[in-house]
Amino acid sequence: MINKIKDILQNRHAYINLLSHWGLKYKCPFCGFHSKDLLPTGIDNPTIRKYQIIGAGKRNACCPKCGSIDRDRLVYIYLKYELDIFKKPQTRVLHIAPEINLANQFLKHRFTNYICGDFYAEGQHADYSKDFVKHMDVQNLPFADNSFDLIICNHVLEHVFDEKKATQELFRVLAKCGQAILQVPISPILEKTISDTTITDGAILEEKFGQKDHVRLFGNDYKYILESQGFSIQELKLQQKYSKYGLNPDEILFIGKK
Repeated sequence: MINKIKDILQNRHAYINLLSHWGLKYKCPFCGFHSKDLLPTGIDNPTIRKYQIIGAGKRNACCPKCGSIDRDRLVYIYLKYELDIFKKPQTRVLHIAPEINLANQFLKHRFTNYICGDFYAEGQHADYSKDFVKHMDVQNLPFADNSFDLIICNHVLEHVFDEKKATQELFRVLAKCGQAILQVPISPILEKTISDTTITDGAILEEKFGQKDHVRLFGNDYKYILESQGFSIQELKLQQKYSKYGLNPDEILFIGKK
């Protein structure tokens, strides 16, 4: 009985707290919650501020109800409203290091060819079941050429040892006329991407690249890195069109086509 009362009180407190954020400024596309504000998310450090890294940093970007963040909402909005993908459950989809809110949408709509993979490096994956997400190395994908109509690779390439090998593999398994969403943290003031895969000390990695598990920081040459592996790149900014969804006004969608 005592535990039941505690649960009731905790649920009541959570409801009251959620209600305190209700408003009409934002709407979460995942859970539909309307809010007057967004909660803090991300980390802050001198490197992120120095390089003005887009897709990183401490910012008010988290949905008070479901916890979705700006960069995941951007991908979802593109998939739902621009591609209308959730009406096409036969689409062959590869999702690298899947975001739970986004993965749940594919599962909800019963996609029959939806495959998730993660390298399961320490500290680099979400809390999901290994039965749901298969162990996979994006630098050596276990699929035939032209296997997928859609690939989602959202904030992954900054972690891998060889980003060129990874992008080659993503291009190889993407079907002709397919699309790959290839998001990374990026510095708009950095002319060229900087990288050092020999560093293993997390503190040094954070100092150089902004996060302790990143081995590079992409710059304004990111588009050309992707194009050098065969992709035709479309750059999109959807923030003005979908202004209620709490997106980062500076984030560009990089859509790779084959």
